Amino acid sequence: MSSDDHSHLPSSTKRQRTTSLLTMHRPITNVPALLLEQQLESLQAELDHERSLRNLDQRRAQQQKELLEQQVEFAVKEATNAKQLINDFRTESQNALQKMKDARDMAYEEVRKLQVELIDAREESENGDDADHTWKSEYNSVKQKLQFQEEYEQKLLEQIKDLENEVRKLSEELLRTKPPDLQQMNPSPSQDAPSDLLRELQRVRIELAETERSHRQLQRSLQAAEQRNKTLVDEREVAQRGAERLPKVLAELDNLRKDHEDSLATQIAWKTFGEELFEKLKGTGIFSMPIKTNNHLLPPEVSTVLRILESVQQKIEKTTQENNKLCEKVRTLESAMKSTETQSSQNLSKQLEWSKERSKLEQKLVTSEQETALLKKKNSVYQGEIESLRDLIRTFDDLPLATHGSAASDNAKDASALKILQLSLDTKTQEIAVLEKERQELKVQLESTKLVNIDSKEELDRVKAKFVKLRDTLQEERAKVEQAEARAIEAEALAGRGSFDPNRTRVLHFKETPFVQSLKEEVQVLRRQLELKSASSSKVAPDPDKLNQRLKQNFKEQIALFREGVYLMTGFKVDMLPGTDRPTFRVRSMFAEREEDHLMLKWPKGGETIKSLDILGTELAKLLAASPSYEYMTKFHSLPAFLASVQLSLFEKQTMMM
Repeated sequence: MSSDDHSHLPSSTKRQRTTSLLTMHRPITNVPALLLEQQLESLQAELDHERSLRNLDQRRAQQQKELLEQQVEFAVKEATNAKQLINDFRTESQNALQKMKDARDMAYEEVRKLQVELIDAREESENGDDADHTWKSEYNSVKQKLQFQEEYEQKLLEQIKDLENEVRKLSEELLRTKPPDLQQMNPSPSQDAPSDLLRELQRVRIELAETERSHRQLQRSLQAAEQRNKTLVDEREVAQRGAERLPKVLAELDNLRKDHEDSLATQIAWKTFGEELFEKLKGTGIFSMPIKTNNHLLPPEVSTVLRILESVQQKIEKTTQENNKLCEKVRTLESAMKSTETQSSQNLSKQLEWSKERSKLEQKLVTSEQETALLKKKNSVYQGEIESLRDLIRTFDDLPLATHGSAASDNAKDASALKILQLSLDTKTQEIAVLEKERQELKVQLESTKLVNIDSKEELDRVKAKFVKLRDTLQEERAKVEQAEARAIEAEALAGRGSFDPNRTRVLHFKETPFVQSLKEEVQVLRRQLELKSASSSKVAPDPDKLNQRLKQNFKEQIALFREGVYLMTGFKVDMLPGTDRPTFRVRSMFAEREEDHLMLKWPKGGETIKSLDILGTELAKLLAASPSYEYMTKFHSLPAFLASVQLSLFEKQTMMM
């Protein structure tokens, strides 16, 4: 067996091995001294080997401890980083929301500015053609400049190429004319060109860069001019449409003015009618709105209005009476429901009391049966003893009378002992009879309690059925009440605005007309066009709610991945329980035998530096307290080492079971 194999053995197996070796190599009296010395030397070597193995185990344990401490520090750092990330996410979300609000305000301001610009553009639509001509001329001039600039650039490029070719030729000639000694001393083919050529080449490069820069500026100005030209064309089209639409709008405005004058006349007529109606209805105490008729210029008759009002008032009175009756029914049903609820609660309490009494009686019956069984066993023992004593007495009676003088005294003693045993037997039989009677009484009481329990269950079922029926009737009555209230509201609305016959009367709409609605729709269409134009020029601000939701979802996914990684790396599933004064963690191993096997760890009290957590008293914690793994907590006060040893022991159990 190698040293690596010995390192994996526990300490108990090592001790057993050393003891077995010692027992195997005990000295024998008949063996020579040399063999004994060899055995002692081998034992000493094995002891040294065991000591070295123990030292190696201690070093490995120290290394594992250091690794665990490093892991704890790494976990603490990761927790602090996670907290910092959370705070950064919060600040970023707040800044993003603020930016969204600022962008929204800016967008609103730009929309207002665009509306003002649109009004100015409509006013200046007459001068649009002249501006269009000017922009076209500018556009053509810029195009010509760009073409000229491109031609000039091409010429410069050709000149640069010619100059480069000349420089190459000159360098080749210089290399040819160079003496061979210098070529051997300096074999590199590179040589400086003449200074005039270099200056000319530098000047040409500078001119080329300037021409490229001016070319870019001209291209940008050309693009800006094209965009402005497009906007002016669109504005001109809008102005032309507005000019075409103007006569129609003016005609519709004239019609609207006429309708407005007619409505003013009808309003004056209705005012006079209202005054007359108010005077007529002063005695009755009823006030209502004006009623519409066939001829909207003349008011209706007062008698018809009074007749309608009287019918509506009668309907209202009927509905109020029905509503009051339904409310009374609802109250009675609610009181009945309350009474049934109280009865059901009382029945439940009685049932609980009866169940408790029944359990107590059953316990008493079990104990009494046990006692009776014990007494019966004792009775059988006593009877056996009595029979043996009787047999002894019979043997003594069969003996002859001419015995020693002490025989009579022995017989007297046996007779007295027999009497005492007989008396004790009688008392025990009486006790057994009494216990039998108590057992019978307890059985009768148990049967009576069972019957009472069955009756109470039947009563509870009846009460529940009544409760369900009352609840259904209450819901029906509430629906009827709601219907009656809706009818009452409809009647009141009819009485307030005045009911009318569509065959005889006509409804007038003075506020809005289809024409006005069409104008509003056109305005909305124009506003949408403006918003689209403004959106094309400026970027659309993102929705802050969607951004916040995405951040939350991303953060949730990251936390889930983190927890899954911890579970796969350490083998422990850690859940934080809410609703506690101090943070509480539930830790469950993937190698646990049952789902209920878990540890509860709680954050300790105090604001000092925290080195460990408190272990709460669960079933698994009570079992582990008696195991060797708990020594890591009692001796070393190391929670990570304790959890690691628990994980290893559970893994070993699972593999042994497999």
